[in-house]
Amino acid sequence: MPEQRPLVTVVTPSYNYGRYIGDCLASVRRQTYPAVEHIVLDACSTDDTAEVIGSFRGSYDLQAFFEKDQGQADAINKGFARGRGEILCWLNADDFWLHDRVLEEAVAALRPDVDVVVGRGFFVAEGGERLKRPRRIRSLATQLRYEDPVLQPATFWRRTVHRPLRTDLHYVFDWVLFLEMSSAGARFDLVPHDWAAYRLHGVNKSVADPSERKREIAEVLASTCGARSFQARWARATHRGYQLAERARVPLLKRAIWWANAGMYLATGGRVVSC
Repeated sequence: MPEQRPLVTVVTPSYNYGRYIGDCLASVRRQTYPAVEHIVLDACSTDDTAEVIGSFRGSYDLQAFFEKDQGQADAINKGFARGRGEILCWLNADDFWLHDRVLEEAVAALRPDVDVVVGRGFFVAEGGERLKRPRRIRSLATQLRYEDPVLQPATFWRRTVHRPLRTDLHYVFDWVLFLEMSSAGARFDLVPHDWAAYRLHGVNKSVADPSERKREIAEVLASTCGARSFQARWARATHRGYQLAERARVPLLKRAIWWANAGMYLATGGRVVSC
């Protein structure tokens, strides 16, 4: 009898990313790992997303649901609840995996003494061209307190350590998930494999970087470092500065604050930053 491979559940939240989702679906379909289910939760897109998804139906284990949700975290939660896999991950509709052995390598890296495995990858341009690598993780346990250094589409974990994503958060719910799993004792491992492409474009939330994102970051830092810590106070000041720049419609002010934040990160060895 052939050895039974653990089932991997891949969840993709989607809304009006028809121009990108084909790359995402194709990168899952071409995986050599045999035990995978792909669950797409589309929030009733008004572009050609449904047609693109339809073109992949029948070519691999793809399940698509078209229904309204309460945001990205809510959609991901619904996907994991519908899935049957022992190993979980999510791949956003505008991201993709870099080669056909990503799942093979990720499952192999989840040894019995590992609950969460974090790989590497690249930030890519709108057309998929490689731009740069994320910052290298030096000490995950330490860095998670101050920032989210994890490349989310290159991260895989066991269902046994999973926690529902916080649906009241819209920008940092992945960071909070990794913090909660770590605090509960999940064992993380970093591997030097390139697995994922994180696409940077004008619409995704990390590039837009609104003041509300800075507010959520300040909330997390108040929780991990203390409400009166310098980290939390700096994050709240960054949030107020972003708010002022947006209300006054002065993008140069926001850019100046961004550079000040980057300078603070360098000056403190990464211990003070509002992501």
